[in-house]
Amino acid sequence: MMFKANSFLLFYAFSMQINFAYAGSSSCHHALQIVVDKVEENYVGFSDRTRDLVELAKVQTDERIANSAKSDCLPFILQWLDAFSDPHLQATHFTLSAQSFDVSSSASQIPPKIEWLSNEVVLFVLPSFHQGHTDKFRELIDQHRHKLTLAKGMIVDLRGNRNGSFVAMFPAVELIGVGDYHSRWHVLSSTKNTDYYRELLTEDRLTQYPEQLKVFSRLVEEMDEYPNTWIEFTWPAINPMRTLSNLQHIYILQNDTVSFSGEEFIIAVSSNDKVTTFGSVTEGKLDYAEPISHQILGQYILNIPSQKRVWYQLGPIDNVGIEPDLTLSISEDEAVDFLYRKMVTKLN
Repeated sequence: MMFKANSFLLFYAFSMQINFAYAGSSSCHHALQIVVDKVEENYVGFSDRTRDLVELAKVQTDERIANSAKSDCLPFILQWLDAFSDPHLQATHFTLSAQSFDVSSSASQIPPKIEWLSNEVVLFVLPSFHQGHTDKFRELIDQHRHKLTLAKGMIVDLRGNRNGSFVAMFPAVELIGVGDYHSRWHVLSSTKNTDYYRELLTEDRLTQYPEQLKVFSRLVEEMDEYPNTWIEFTWPAINPMRTLSNLQHIYILQNDTVSFSGEEFIIAVSSNDKVTTFGSVTEGKLDYAEPISHQILGQYILNIPSQKRVWYQLGPIDNVGIEPDLTLSISEDEAVDFLYRKMVTKLN
C-alpha cells in the first residue's frame, strides 16, 4: 500500500513539473508573439533588417522556449531583439523599467563649463547635452561673449556625452558653425507613435522652444494625414549669425563614452573645415532614436525606437561608432593639455 502511495506521489509531482514547464513555455510563446507584433507595427527600423533573418531568429527563439522550463520570458525576448542589433531597441522587467531605461548618468548631472587656457584658447567641457543644461549653456556663452569673439582657438571636451537632447546640443553647434549639415529623420506614423508625438507637443522640452515646436507640430499633422508610413522631418537650420567666425582652429576630444547627441554633434561640426576631431572611436548609438515604451502582459517593458536617422552626411554608425580624424595614444588625463600645446603651436 505504501508503494502504491509513493508511486502516486511521484507520478503527481512529475505531472506537475510537466504542466508547470508547459505553462511557462506557453506563456513565453505568447509574450514573444506580442513583442514581435509590436515591433513589426511600431519599429521604424524593422524594414532595414532582412526579413528572413528576423523570421529565423523567431523560429530559433521559439525552439529555445519549447526546450526550457523557465517562466521568465525576458531572456527569450532579448534573444529575438538581438537580431536587429539596435542598442535602442530594449526590453526589461516592468519593475526595473524606470531604472533600466533611465538615460541619466553621473555625467548627465555635470553642467557645461568654460575654462580659458589662455587669452586666445578656450576650453568647453561638455560632458552632457542633458536638456536641463540648455539654459545654463546659453548663460555661459552670454557671460563670456566678448572674450569669445576675440578667441582664436577652441577645444571641446566631449567625453562622457551620451543620451542627451538635440535641443541642448544646437547652441553649441551654432557657436562653432557648420558647413553642409542637415539633421534629417524618418518617423514611422503608427497609431501608437502618432499618439506619443501628439502628447509630446504639450511637454516643456518642446513648448519652451518655438522653432522645435513648429517642426514637431507639422510632423504630427503629417503623421495624422499619412498613417503607417515614414514621415521625414528636419531639425531647424543652424543660425550662422551666432557662429564665432573669429575661431581659426577647433579641436574636438572624443572617446567611446560619446554617443547619440554627442555623436550628432560630431557629425554636425565636422562639416566645418576648421574642426579636427581627436581621441578614439565613439560608442556608436545614434541611428535610431526616441524609443516609445510598450507594456507586455504587465510584466515587461519594451522600448521601440520611433525615429531613424537619414544617412545623409554619414552612413550607419550603430555598434560601429565614429572614428576621429587623429587617434590619440596618450592617457585620458593628458589629452586636454596635449591638444592645447598642439593648438598653441598651430596658432603661432
